[in-house]
Amino acid sequence: MSDTPHSIRLNGPWQAYFAADADPTRIQLPRDWSTIPAATRDADFKLMRAFHAPTGIAPGDEVVLVLDELPISGKVSLNGQELGVFSRSERFAITEHLALRHEIEIVGLSLDAGERAGEVRLEIFVR
Repeated sequence: MSDTPHSIRLNGPWQAYFAADADPTRIQLPRDWSTIPAATRDADFKLMRAFHAPTGIAPGDEVVLVLDELPISGKVSLNGQELGVFSRSERFAITEHLALRHEIEIVGLSLDAGERAGEVRLEIFVR
């Protein structure tokens, strides 16, 4: 058993929707949010990213989705299933939700524009 996880960074590209009817903008994480329009800060916005399942997962291994120092409060979903709400940083166990392909959706309820965002990553704990 390992207490040190193997990390897979999900830096991008992300599709960012800064208004309900806006076309998506491709972004990378981490990023500086100071260029985000002020109107977006208190409105719903969405980040989406698709990725393939990590390989080599054995029975008993644990996979965790980590939101690390995002200047966002909101909710996160994986493949259309809400995992929960978060503010800045949170960890979600997703082992039971693993499939061949995934889509993360982060819907923000508030954004602290001007701050540098951390990252989103998977942490795999080998048991």
